[in-house]
Amino acid sequence: MEEERMLPGRIAVVNNLVQIAVELNETPATLVIPKHPALQIRVDGVELTGRVQIHAFSEVDVHLVQTEPTRDMRIFISPDNLLATLEIVYTDGKKTALQDAQATPTCVLQVVEDVVKPHPFTLAEVLAAMTEKRISMDFLNSEEIQDLLSRESSGTCACARGEPPTEGLPERFEILVKPQSDPVFGIVPVRPILTVRSGVLVARRLLAEPGTPGTSVFGTTIAPYTPAVKVPKVGQGLAEDSERLLHSTRGGRVIVRSDLVDVAPTMEFAESLSARHGHVHFDGDIVVYGDVEEGVEVVAGGVVFIRGHVSSARVIGDAGVTIGGGVFQSKVLAGMRHKTLHELEELLEELADDWESLEQSAERLEAALRTHGAEVPLSRVVASLLADKFQAILEWPRRLQEFAESRPALDLGPWQGRLKLISSWLTQVHLESTAAAWASFQEQIDKWRTVIREWEQATELASIQVAHGQMSDLEATGDIDATVQGFYHCQVHAGGTVRALGRPGVLVGSEIVAGSTILARIVGSPAEALTTLKIPEAEHCYIKADCVYPGSVFLADEFRHEFLEESRNCQWPM
Repeated sequence: MEEERMLPGRIAVVNNLVQIAVELNETPATLVIPKHPALQIRVDGVELTGRVQIHAFSEVDVHLVQTEPTRDMRIFISPDNLLATLEIVYTDGKKTALQDAQATPTCVLQVVEDVVKPHPFTLAEVLAAMTEKRISMDFLNSEEIQDLLSRESSGTCACARGEPPTEGLPERFEILVKPQSDPVFGIVPVRPILTVRSGVLVARRLLAEPGTPGTSVFGTTIAPYTPAVKVPKVGQGLAEDSERLLHSTRGGRVIVRSDLVDVAPTMEFAESLSARHGHVHFDGDIVVYGDVEEGVEVVAGGVVFIRGHVSSARVIGDAGVTIGGGVFQSKVLAGMRHKTLHELEELLEELADDWESLEQSAERLEAALRTHGAEVPLSRVVASLLADKFQAILEWPRRLQEFAESRPALDLGPWQGRLKLISSWLTQVHLESTAAAWASFQEQIDKWRTVIREWEQATELASIQVAHGQMSDLEATGDIDATVQGFYHCQVHAGGTVRALGRPGVLVGSEIVAGSTILARIVGSPAEALTTLKIPEAEHCYIKADCVYPGSVFLADEFRHEFLEESRNCQWPM
């Protein structure tokens, strides 16, 4: 007799409940449980997923995870208390359910999710939050708030804006004359130069002007700020009258720096300078209407103006050098005091670091000895360190002397005496003195470093201008320009840009080093003369030329490019 076939059980889903319709004489039904983060199904107490056999006495528990919508409102106040920013963040929730299913032998559970929007904030709620932050309603930005609320989505807006104070103006000078590009002392300058005759109205002193107070978003008063600016000193080349007007007492170049307003004293030579004139040293500007001939040294604390040529001579201008003619087998330097003091500041920084290291080591050693019950004088502690780990400290007087001797006296000026004073402090006897003397020394070094940094900030970089250079050395902290032929077999070092844009504007057989860019019409020669151009490897630094001949080498720090064939309209690096 054929065996009787059993009927299958059934499973239905109604209102998120799994309903089992399986009798004892029926085969198990199949429940297909999907993997879903919001669904947990337990069959007989065990959480399961996948295909599960459901028998007559099986218990199926359904747990659906519901995500409630959230909303958040924050108000941020700017550090200056002039702006309040409202931020609203809405996060949607999710309502999760099982889709109803009719009773079938195999039931596949299906999860249905509906988005639940949070209740939007109202204007009353925003105003309550602003009141809690003590924000004045006088500065309420209701238009932007309403616009944000109407979108019913996350976002930010400026809910309140205060009234900023008006910044005051410090005491200052208004310069009433303008730089001119006309020839100065017979030389057409690359950069306009401000010069005046004696008796000319040069500047006006403007008194400090207070600013107007502002109001914060809290309704409190914000005091106006007036920058604390040191008023420039008025030099001897200017005279100030009762109406605070400054007239020139001598003719010359107008100096406008953050620390000084003046008309530079000027020493003029109507003829060429030759060996019979000897060396010329002057703290102001020097003007030579002729040439500077072999064996002559011209050194100025200001700018050197030379209408003619310079041949086998040495020209130094602390504020710049402008030469109408060419430079032959000569040395031209500009801004060397700036360079020297910068190097001195770095040297003093190194000294301060060594001194601080010695001081800290002495304090640690003294404390360690005291811990072990030994009271050792500071002098003995320092003596032991100087004899061992810090012997190099005693070499500093020699290093400072070598530094002073390797720099021109005019560049160092009063710093020569200060370096001698520092050297006297660095003797063994002084180093073994009291802690108070140590602190005084450290304080003085820091003060002098600050003086140098402030002077550097107040002083413009010095530039050199020549018609052309041949077999000469030129060095400037600023730019170097050849206005006509260019540079032939020269050593040129500029802290800024080197330009040879005249006619023909050639750089040939030379080593050209620039702190930013090098611009020329022609680099090298058809004879492939070795010409080296070097710039820093930085985004704003490049070399540009109309024509570059083979034999030319471009360097960007350690990156090197040698030209093996002629190149036109070249810019490097690309």
